[in-house]
Amino acid sequence: MLDGGVHVVGALRTLLGPSHPPVSVSAITLQQNEHLKPIDHVYSVWSTKTGIGGSFCLSSGTTLQGRDFYIACEKGRVLVRDGSTVVVHAPDGTIISSQTFPIIGLGIDPEVQCWADGLLSGNLDPRFDPGEAFIDLYVMEKILQSGCEGGTKKTLEYLLPTSPGNMVDSTV
Repeated sequence: MLDGGVHVVGALRTLLGPSHPPVSVSAITLQQNEHLKPIDHVYSVWSTKTGIGGSFCLSSGTTLQGRDFYIACEKGRVLVRDGSTVVVHAPDGTIISSQTFPIIGLGIDPEVQCWADGLLSGNLDPRFDPGEAFIDLYVMEKILQSGCEGGTKKTLEYLLPTSPGNMVDSTV
C-alpha cells in the first residue's frame, strides 16, 4: 500500500495543482486479504488549502481493474481513465470534452528514462524533484497513521515545492 500509494498521492496532488495542496487527512485503513499485510484498503477524506474536500479510496486487494480517477466538481465531473483519457461531463452527464493522451509507459522504466534524459540534457523534469517525492510519502504516511489511530485527523504542513529540509510537521 505504501509503495503504490505514494504514486497515487502524487497523481492526486498533480490533479489538484499547486494552488490546492492538501492540508489535512483522515482515514480508515483495513486489511481484507491475508496475503496483503499489513494494510490493503484506504478510505480517506482530504481537505485542501482552499477549502475543497473530497474522498480518496485506494485498494490493493480489489477485483476492480484500472487506474481511474473520478473528480466531482461544482459544474460537472471529470474522469481520468487509465491515466490516458480525460473526459469532462456537464452536470446532466453530457460529455463536454474527451481527450486521449499517449502513455509513454507505466512503471519505473519510463521514469528512469526521463530522469536519465534530464541528467544528460541538464534540464531535470521538476516532477523528479526529491522534495515532491518526499511530500507524497509524507501525505501517504499521514493517511496510514490516521488509519492506525482510528481516523484521527492529521494536519499536513509543508511548503510547495520544497525539499525534505523545508518540511515542517506540526503534529509531531
